[in-house]
Amino acid sequence: MLRELPADQSKKNLRDLGVSLTNMVAVLSEHSNEGFSEEALELARESVAIHRELFELQGEMHLKGKAASLNNFSIQLARQPKVDLRKEALEPARETVEIRRELANHHRAANLPSLASAISNLSNRLSEQEDNLSTLEALALAREAVTYFRELVKKQRAAYLPDLAKSTHNLVNRLWDQRDWKSRQEALRLSRETVSNRRELVEHEGATYLPDLAASLDILAVRLLELDDRDSRAEASFNRLEAVRIWLVLKQD
Repeated sequence: MLRELPADQSKKNLRDLGVSLTNMVAVLSEHSNEGFSEEALELARESVAIHRELFELQGEMHLKGKAASLNNFSIQLARQPKVDLRKEALEPARETVEIRRELANHHRAANLPSLASAISNLSNRLSEQEDNLSTLEALALAREAVTYFRELVKKQRAAYLPDLAKSTHNLVNRLWDQRDWKSRQEALRLSRETVSNRRELVEHEGATYLPDLAASLDILAVRLLELDDRDSRAEASFNRLEAVRIWLVLKQD
């Protein structure tokens, strides 16, 4: 295996090792519920160290690899059960965004999708900090991510509609945290948009997106019930009923 190479391995072998670790992290992440979470975290940590070394040795040609490894590391930290580890996820998420912005400044079209995803991750990490400044920054970043994914959807709707739906879902949560009437009305509008986009995904892609649609319907229903007026309660009941029907279909499958 690449991990058994001698200490004086070539730069190419070091790069290959970094790629191998990144791929292993991706595979283990898919089985995090099977007890591989800690192993994935340690591999992600090692991948970051290797990509930092490559960047020091060969400069900007390894900037994308460095950003990808930092993003994976942040995600793995955020999945850990220990609070201290989850809080560590913020710094690599922030560094990822800084690198992705630099890359997008030079080649916007090629790097915009990765920048938008990195911004979404940083917004989520900031929302977990529970202080006012982090909450406001998380909201601003969530808006920025939605703006970028809207731009991408205009050019390649099928490819980026799932990402737009995720980003509007995240922005809904950030807006609802603000608690003022204007923010919550915007959140409801975006929540309905998320439901609409996920309906479209179900129509074109089938059952793959049914759980996401059901979850969006449930969330919209909960938000509407908090308004506590007759029209909102009626809309909430309609959405909740549709969600239940979807969950029952999924349960049968």
